[in-house]
Parts: sequence; structure tokens; C-alpha cells
Amino acid sequence: MTTARFIPLLLGFLLIVSCSSRSGEESLQHEDSYDYTTTVVEGVRVVSNPEESWKGRVEYTAADVVSIGVDEGEAAYMLNRPFDLKVDAEGRIYVLDWGDTQIQVYDAQGVYVRTIGRKGQGPGEFDTPCYFDISGDGRLFIMDGRNQRVTVFDLEGTHLRDFRVQGFYSGMACDAKNRPYAQTQTPQKETAVSDELQEIPLLTSIYRIDPVSGERFLLGDFEGEKSMRLRTESGGMMSVSSPYNIAWGVSPDGELYTGYNETYQLSVYSETGELEFRFGREYTPVPRPDVKADWAPKLQPAFNSRRLVFDEEGNLWLELFTDEGFEGILYDVFSPEGIYLRQAVVPYRIYVFKHGRAYSLVLPEDGFYSARSCRLISAP
Repeated sequence: MTTARFIPLLLGFLLIVSCSSRSGEESLQHEDSYDYTTTVVEGVRVVSNPEESWKGRVEYTAADVVSIGVDEGEAAYMLNRPFDLKVDAEGRIYVLDWGDTQIQVYDAQGVYVRTIGRKGQGPGEFDTPCYFDISGDGRLFIMDGRNQRVTVFDLEGTHLRDFRVQGFYSGMACDAKNRPYAQTQTPQKETAVSDELQEIPLLTSIYRIDPVSGERFLLGDFEGEKSMRLRTESGGMMSVSSPYNIAWGVSPDGELYTGYNETYQLSVYSETGELEFRFGREYTPVPRPDVKADWAPKLQPAFNSRRLVFDEEGNLWLELFTDEGFEGILYDVFSPEGIYLRQAVVPYRIYVFKHGRAYSLVLPEDGFYSARSCRLISAP
């Protein structure tokens, strides 16, 4: 087993948007015209991109939109607190509704199909379903944090099995070989920053899990993330999270992408945990508005760590932080080789690319949750 330990040197609700990707047009045959560099550092290839992308900024509009979610009406279309969504090979949309402790299934046109799971602790039930994914062979893997287990269904909603996991896992992704991935975080020895503040480093461990036995394979331990404990005026302590986090995701080819987003660099690991290469770009840090505490970081993370999204060509989409009033969601798009292809402005936060469409979750201004799918069309 190979364990990678490193500190990188550089580096919402439910809206289903299905969008066509134009990434297939991103031929790298003329990449010599783009001023990126490739070096070898301690035997590892490092791709460094300038602050400007190769293709510039592209703005997209949403076409052929399918919307799921109503303020009142049939219960099957009223989403409570949707947290995540996935799409299967047939185009069916699966919405993890954390508020109702279940997964709602809709067809590609947004018509309700079935409900999977319910609240509880018995077979096929959840207590705190926090993450899930669909394997290529048609299995639904759901991480149940409080019950400390993974529950497995087929796509018709038949409960297949459960297997226990040790500790509290977060994140969930399946690779092309139908294997799930998840992470744990272990607090390390705390350090007193002042009489009022303690810093607690967190060790993030990412595992690949055997889908039958539940046996774990450690892909790597990653450092950098930390939490704070701040003494209150009443003498108690409260936890304060850092804006900087370990981000990770699994590409369609089964490579593990991970990075600490205080800086702009990501590392790519093979399925055996071997470091393959690193990539990133120059960037100008963005100030965090309204941060007044002396101990709090004053700069935004280099990118949003909530999810690493891969399109159907294997390009990585990283969401960026933007100034208040910015319309849409801004992404940096990188090729599988780590080339900074373009910036993309899209109407909705993207959760999944599938079947030439993009899917997202949002809370519209009118106050009820929606799920939508669309094709993304680049503006002329």
C-alpha cells in the first residue's frame, strides 16, 4: 500500500441543470501557442499555467431546461433539503433529500419515478445520508454517517446489502471500476495560538472501499486543513472552521485529484496511490469581505472545495469565489493533462455532467428548492 503525505505548495441547493459540454472541441494540437510550462520537481511532473486561460472566458446560457421542484402541489415534487444529485445511464435523476431522509428518482423529463430508502436504522434505512454515488454497473452507494455504514441498492430501489465503516466518513465517489471512495478526518495535537484561540490540525485520509467486503485501501493522508477553537466571553469554547479545505474527487479514469485550496495546485494520483503529476495556475488572491477578526484568514481560498466536477471528456471544473453581485457561477476548466483551458460562466452550480447535459441544485429567489437539467450553449 502506498501512502501519500503532502502539504501542497500552491493551489448548492438543488438545481439540476443538464448542459451540453463543448469540451470535446478543446483539441490540444495547438497548445504550443499557450504559455504554460512543464517542469520536473523531485521526479514529479508539474504543469504551471499563467493566470489567463488558453481560451479566455466563455459565457453559457441554459437551453432545453428541465425543472423539478414546486412550492406546493404533489409531495413527490416538493423537495425539502436536497443535498446532492446523480444521474444514471438511462438519464434518470436521483436527488438525495437530506431533510426527508430519502432519495427521490425522476426520469429525464422530470417525471417522478420512485422513492428509495427511509429514515431508520434497519436494513435499507438511513439515519444521516450525507453522500452517495451511482456505479457504472447500476448500484447506488449511500454513505450513512450516523449509522457508520454504506447502504447499497440497485437502481430499482431494492436493498442489496450494507457494510460497516469505521469512523465518520464524508464524501462519496465511484470510479469506472465501480469502486466507492470516501474520506475520514482525524484531529491531530492542538496548538495554542493565544489564550483565546487553539488550532487543531486535521489529517484527511482518503480510501477506496471494496464494494463487496467493505475493506479499505488507503490512497493517502493529506495535511493542511485545520479547525479552530475560540474561547467565548462566557468562558466556553466554540469551534470555528477554516475557509481552506482539502478538496478531492475521482476522475472518470479512476485517478484521484486532491489539493489544499489555500493555494492553487492539485495533485493527481493513480489508482494505486502513486503521485502522477501536479498542476495549477497563477492567481491573484481575492480578499474575503467583512472579515474583522485578527486570527481569521483575510483571503478567499483559491477555489471552492465543495466538489470537483469532471465533464464527460475528463476535464476538471473548479468553482471560483466571486465578488458580490456577480451573475452566474464561475469555473476554471482544466484538461486531463492539467492545461488551463478556459473560464466558464454558467447559470447554475454544476453537480454532474452526463449525456451531454449538466445538472445542478439551487435555492431560487422564490424560496423553494428546485432541480433542473439543461444543455449549456456558449454565447456568440
